[in-house]
Amino acid sequence: MTEGAARLRWPLVATLFRCELRMTLRDRRTVLLSVLLPLLVMPLIFFASSYVESARAARLEATVYRYALGGTEEAWARQLVKDALALELDDAGEGSSQSSQGAYHFEEVASETPRDDVREQRIHLFVEGLGREEAREHGSEEADESETDEVDAPQVNLVFRADRDGSREGMRALRRRLVALRHERRQEMLPSFSEEDLYPVEAESLASRSQESGVQLGRFLVLFLVMLVMSGGSVVATDSIAGEKERGSLETLLTTACTRLEIVAAKLLLALAFALFIAVSQVVNLAVYVGFDLFDLPEGFLGAVTPAVALTLLLLLVPVACLAAGVLLLISGRAKGYKEAQLYFFPAYLLSLLPALAAVLPSLRLRSAIVLVPIANVSVAVREILAGNFDLPMLAVTFLVSCAAAGLAAWAAVKTLDSEHLVVGGAVQERALGPAALFARRVPVIYALMWVLILIVPMNIDALSSLRGQVLFNVVLVFGGGTLLMAWRYRLPRAEALSLRMPHPLAWLGVLLGAPSAFVLGVGVFHLSNQVFPAPERMLESMSQMILPEELPTWQLLVFVALLPGIFEELVFRGALLHGLRTRWGTWRGILVSAAIFGVFHVSLFRLLPTAYLGLLFGAAAVLTGSILPGMLWHALNNSLPILLTRFDLMPESFLPWHYGVASLGLVSAFGFFWAARRR
Repeated sequence: MTEGAARLRWPLVATLFRCELRMTLRDRRTVLLSVLLPLLVMPLIFFASSYVESARAARLEATVYRYALGGTEEAWARQLVKDALALELDDAGEGSSQSSQGAYHFEEVASETPRDDVREQRIHLFVEGLGREEAREHGSEEADESETDEVDAPQVNLVFRADRDGSREGMRALRRRLVALRHERRQEMLPSFSEEDLYPVEAESLASRSQESGVQLGRFLVLFLVMLVMSGGSVVATDSIAGEKERGSLETLLTTACTRLEIVAAKLLLALAFALFIAVSQVVNLAVYVGFDLFDLPEGFLGAVTPAVALTLLLLLVPVACLAAGVLLLISGRAKGYKEAQLYFFPAYLLSLLPALAAVLPSLRLRSAIVLVPIANVSVAVREILAGNFDLPMLAVTFLVSCAAAGLAAWAAVKTLDSEHLVVGGAVQERALGPAALFARRVPVIYALMWVLILIVPMNIDALSSLRGQVLFNVVLVFGGGTLLMAWRYRLPRAEALSLRMPHPLAWLGVLLGAPSAFVLGVGVFHLSNQVFPAPERMLESMSQMILPEELPTWQLLVFVALLPGIFEELVFRGALLHGLRTRWGTWRGILVSAAIFGVFHVSLFRLLPTAYLGLLFGAAAVLTGSILPGMLWHALNNSLPILLTRFDLMPESFLPWHYGVASLGLVSAFGFFWAARRR
């Protein structure tokens, strides 16, 4: 029995929370994994990276790089290396005066099989002197396609192992000296000429060193936080409910005067407390150790983390910690025991890391559909903040989406645990449900997995990057195959669940009138949406080229852009998805949610509102007519119109106000036909 929040006795909840906190802190394992480890991990990483880098530099400077000489021009190469090692290099890597070998030490050794010795790591380098003919052959084999001039001079070939630090660093040090020697001798041969006399070439970066360092730090900061919150918070959440189930102490607590909701609220506060501690401690660590430059960090880190940046990061990371706490508590409540909770934790941990890696992808920007994806939006936002880009509207959307996700996770945890799940878990209740009710419960998870699938797979497989590849994979395989799999797995009735039934003939008249009207109004919706989420011109051009490639004939475009999406997208969105949402949330709320999901599946932020607008129309038509067949025709016609208008140069740059007025009347008339053809 669920009790309202009004009957929640907060003083009693606070007492339970303090009791839970004291019992948790008595456990040394919890203190180590959930308190000390998150508190010390970041300074340990900073210290270790600084120490390792310093030790590496000292080791490389102390290393004696052993090299062997060979080749047809061995004597020439020996003298060249000797002169190069006598150079003293400045910070720019150019030669200055005759001096010693500097910080690096080289030693020549004799070798009969120098390549094998390099391969077996007996020496660091093999310096091979090649004659003119050999150099010409070697240059023709390894030169880039743009290099057409033949090599007409002896050549030094440095043979090394790129997978070994000493060999690679020795090659770099010797190559710098050889290049500096070549520059010096060229100046001696042409004392009155310099490349700068033609035109100097300089590169200037407008990004500060703090912005460059901030990008590097921002790519992994959220991933690092999610790892700590999920691993540290799992100990508290798992022991709080699943552990008490196993020990039998939960039943004792349920026999007290505390209500089940008060017990759940106290445990949720406990999980939130540890998650918030981990999040706040990481931001404080970052501000202290980076802001005060306590370690020998890369130049620019000091300017990347200012007090304003640290406060902004804290505001964005707190909802992420709350989201993780709600998910972990939900997992613990559904598990029957400690081991089962640990089993559930691992896939949840891996799934949480996927969106946290969004900042690693340089092409992802906050002004895209990623702003609506929890954790991923914060990951990209943190990277942009540390790079000095404060897009306040998108940061506000990110914060609100994260808070909504955290609130939803907490609500789901409380609602689930304030039932029989708290004692017996959800498996028993799910077995008591029929296939239709079970499908309605699992719809959000199923479609979330489908969204991840169509987002990640084509991005990593080149064969699916083309229009045909994406349509065949996303639309036919994932949407079509997914619909069939859901219908088979949950025994969905074809006529009711997928709405595959013939409509009244008046419905077809509504489609023929509504398709052009909705298309014109959709252009207006796009222009309005572009005021809020502006789409870059270059992105629009590249998307237009991808969706409407000139090399494809018109009939193929109509098949891949209009016909196949019209069939399979209606099946998966207005068929299975709308059926599941209507079963659980009612008709009109199901239409609204399915339209929003339809927009999110089109990924781009600037396409979200126009696509959701179409999904709203298609969903309403499906509900009124009792069939998705009119929606299939409408969808196909809507996608065909821009293709045909563009191919025949009839696409206007913009519509006039009276066009939108006529289109509005046409759309209202179309739904009049749907109303007349409605299935009672």
